[in-house]
Amino acid sequence: MEQQQFQQQLSLSKTISDLRNKKEIKCLLILYAQNAESVNAIHLANIYGALADGVGDVEKLKIDDRFKMLLKSTIDKLQSTSECFDVRGLATITHSLGKLKIFDERFFSEIVKLRKRIAKEGEPQHLSNIVWAFATVGFGSEELFDAVAGEHGRIVASGNAQDLSNLCWAFATLGWQNKLI
Repeated sequence: MEQQQFQQQLSLSKTISDLRNKKEIKCLLILYAQNAESVNAIHLANIYGALADGVGDVEKLKIDDRFKMLLKSTIDKLQSTSECFDVRGLATITHSLGKLKIFDERFFSEIVKLRKRIAKEGEPQHLSNIVWAFATVGFGSEELFDAVAGEHGRIVASGNAQDLSNLCWAFATLGWQNKLI
């Protein structure tokens, strides 16, 4: 039974990747709607990444019932099984929503709730992508930015110029200041 479930998950991942590479956004949303119950956190990150890279009309996406279902399901999974999401996946989803300039307060608030784990476990690029998305959609969170700033030594030591630039831009865009640094 486990082997069969694994094969189904692998097949779904491959199909999502194929549709992403072909920029078949409508088909991707249909696939999601047909498989919503079996989609895991990795699938979700891949779907959001595909949307961010391939959607031409964001306003049309925002009113698409399948996208609304995707976003609601993502929020529900974050609330009930946040441990299934790794920081990289959270960063991908958050960054994708930022690229699309789609703000959903429920989603971004769930990310804020996970700030301690995100700050502690996230690589500089993940932290950079998350705070960049927050700044892009105009959602300032002192709690999240403080948690990220608390990792400044690790970020400076292991990040690259792009990560540091994105972090500084996000902090400055939201007018955020931290007395700890």
